[in-house]
Amino acid sequence: MRNKYILTLMTLAPVSIGNGNTYSSKEYILEDGYYYFPEMSKLYSTLCNKYPEKVKRFENFLGEPNNKKKTRLTEFLVKENIVERDFNGYKIKATGYETDRRNGNLNEIKQFTKDAYGVAYIPGSSLKGALRTVLENEHFKSKTIIWGAKNNREFFDIFHNIRVGDSDGISSDRLTLVQKWDYSYQKNCVKKLMVHREAIKPMTTVKFEIDTIGSEAAELVELLELYSKQHQKRYRDKYLNLIPDKSLIQKDLRTTLYLGAGSGFWSKVDMERVNLDKIGPRRGKMKMKGRGAFKLTKYYNKASHGEKEYGLINNRQNLYEMGKCIFSIEKVE
Repeated sequence: MRNKYILTLMTLAPVSIGNGNTYSSKEYILEDGYYYFPEMSKLYSTLCNKYPEKVKRFENFLGEPNNKKKTRLTEFLVKENIVERDFNGYKIKATGYETDRRNGNLNEIKQFTKDAYGVAYIPGSSLKGALRTVLENEHFKSKTIIWGAKNNREFFDIFHNIRVGDSDGISSDRLTLVQKWDYSYQKNCVKKLMVHREAIKPMTTVKFEIDTIGSEAAELVELLELYSKQHQKRYRDKYLNLIPDKSLIQKDLRTTLYLGAGSGFWSKVDMERVNLDKIGPRRGKMKMKGRGAFKLTKYYNKASHGEKEYGLINNRQNLYEMGKCIFSIEKVE
């Protein structure tokens, strides 16, 4: 038995799904309140056609080692009197919250996942991982989950029978840049980290198609909204309630889900099974202290959806819970 569902996801905070690549300061232009990410091949061909005498200097510029005194792409173009800015690519509006630096210059920026045409999207595997976390905590709990084929048994993996497609495309005007902020509940303070990411803006809606095989997989998907509410209560009881500054915690709206990079350790694990003494090769400065840090980022205190603006946070520091979303599921007949 096969069933099809449409999952509609709405972001309540910036969400970042990285593709493993970064933009260096030689690969974007900061001008007129926008970060412009040109196609570097287009930029190079423009120089070859219109400014052949500058090509060698551009090649040398790209080959310069990265150091504190490195020249940025914006500076190179201004210095060489190159006024063209039609190099394809896309722009992201500066918010003033993507960095604490007055001039707005960033160093490396972690890229959002994009398809072969440069259109951003959320991979189905990322959403499936978040859904699996909910099911492991609220449905399976202490039960042993069968993974693949073992002891010459017939292959069976319940999560293999829940197939999540990639999201529809996300337009570049729904992208923003955000900085990583950590809140220590032991010290009751926030700390900025020099990590910057492309992210989807709050109040962005995307859709996914989910296909299930068999009655058990269909039942799990149809119970996801209920399990999500239960899981968020568990997450709040075991983690969020430890945070002294409650203004940093966003309200729970319907079915909550944490998605993507920077959302924190506790949003991605089986909270009953985790052993803080055996969570992996964390040593020295990388060792998690207590229950770790609460993962945040900054954005406007109001987020737009269509022509309306919504207040999603309760603090004056413009801090959001990184990766926080809500979702709904509808069966397709």
